[in-house]
Amino acid sequence: MIKRWNDPLKELLTQAPQDFVKWLTPHSTFDEELSPYLADGEFETDLLCRVFYGYEPYLLHVQFQRESDLEAAQHLLMYNVMASNEYDLAVYSVLIYLKPEEFVAESPFIIPSPISGRGDTLRFYYQTVRLWEIPTETIVQAGIEGILPLVPFTSQGSQRQSIDQTIRTLSFITKRPRVEMLLLTYQLAELVYTTPEDINWLSERFAIIDTILDIVTAVKNSSVYKEWQKESEEYAIRQAMRQLIVAATRTHFPSLVELAQKRVELLETSDQLQEIVLHLAQAESEKEAKAAFAIKDNLK
Repeated sequence: MIKRWNDPLKELLTQAPQDFVKWLTPHSTFDEELSPYLADGEFETDLLCRVFYGYEPYLLHVQFQRESDLEAAQHLLMYNVMASNEYDLAVYSVLIYLKPEEFVAESPFIIPSPISGRGDTLRFYYQTVRLWEIPTETIVQAGIEGILPLVPFTSQGSQRQSIDQTIRTLSFITKRPRVEMLLLTYQLAELVYTTPEDINWLSERFAIIDTILDIVTAVKNSSVYKEWQKESEEYAIRQAMRQLIVAATRTHFPSLVELAQKRVELLETSDQLQEIVLHLAQAESEKEAKAAFAIKDNLK
């Protein structure tokens, strides 16, 4: 169970650390992602990166809280101190709760002085994020690609239209949104959508995305892809996407295969081809899939 939660969350942070910086510390600038391991690998953070507030560097440390833990704040403090010692920089820690819990660690974490009247021995301030209290629209309207897969955990995230909205938004945020983000949305939604009806709906909604990723893996591992690479990497990518589009169309929209074959041969850039891939990934009907091939030839 823990692995089901850990894997997609860690992959999300790996794919888009700069987006979490933009979301959690909007006035700071991402510099680089650092190794998540501390104390010679004995402890592992979820995300650790160097950022700048103006000209001042510091570390952003993020932990996802997957289940109730009465010692969550102590653990966060331990990571904070270890990271500060290792990199000789101040550390800003964020604790992100994914689902409602009876106990939520509140900032600041206080260790009172054992001597009466002497104040507190320690006060540790950090940020707590309760995803289930955040309106889904807030995450969507932020327009930050890397946090959109968290939509299933937001206040309206368990509604199917929220997933549809996330898929559409991922396709419009940037010119070349990543299919990987759609897959991560699917994997995280599986942790929230647990009824047989919802699970079946999710499987159908994301079926073509699974097909696309399977084809990508197969093509990139093929000998013909290596031959294409001898021509150039860009040529190999174009040829791979042509095969991908035709194969995915054959699997999910077989009546459109001839159209797909003709269309991909007319398109000359990887941007144009990827645009079709992304529209196919969204398509819920043959009509929507056909519209994917209406892409303009002069797409830049």
